[in-house]
Amino acid sequence: LEKMQLIRLSWGRPVKIYRREQLLAGLPAGGIWTLRHKGGGILSLENPDGRQVLSGSAPWTIVPESDDSTIVVYDMEVNKGTFYAQLEHRQYRGRMEAAIYNQSITLINIVDLESYLLSVVPSEMYATMPPAALQVQAVAARTYTLRNMGRYASRGFDLLGNPLSAEYRGAGAEHPQA
Repeated sequence: LEKMQLIRLSWGRPVKIYRREQLLAGLPAGGIWTLRHKGGGILSLENPDGRQVLSGSAPWTIVPESDDSTIVVYDMEVNKGTFYAQLEHRQYRGRMEAAIYNQSITLINIVDLESYLLSVVPSEMYATMPPAALQVQAVAARTYTLRNMGRYASRGFDLLGNPLSAEYRGAGAEHPQA
């Protein structure tokens, strides 16, 4: 998610927020939190009641305290610039890094390769396809991902979450058959 001034997030279990290795805050689960760009390299975080609970220089990393927890990003504009652009709420595994690039927030999902593929494979093809087709897609997606790591390093991340890299819709797109 790029070029945002405000991002709304929630998490199902407590999270911790770090700037590099330094713990900034431990936050409870529940409600929708608002991350804002305050100008320059400064971020702020408001709790679900709208009260600012954290402010400081970026980047910040939001780390769920539990490996099976997810983070929801609200009102993401997906397929921007196309006739089928829309707003979606998406749920992600792993950590989120909020960085400032070009005077706006870039939100980066940091996830291991296998968790990434759990979403990419059923996002790229029907999860009800024959198992052999899903296996081929997984090999192709893994190969593409490893080959293109760092492709967007100048923007702070490795791959886009859309068809320009690989369709990645997060944990909500995962399917038990894929």
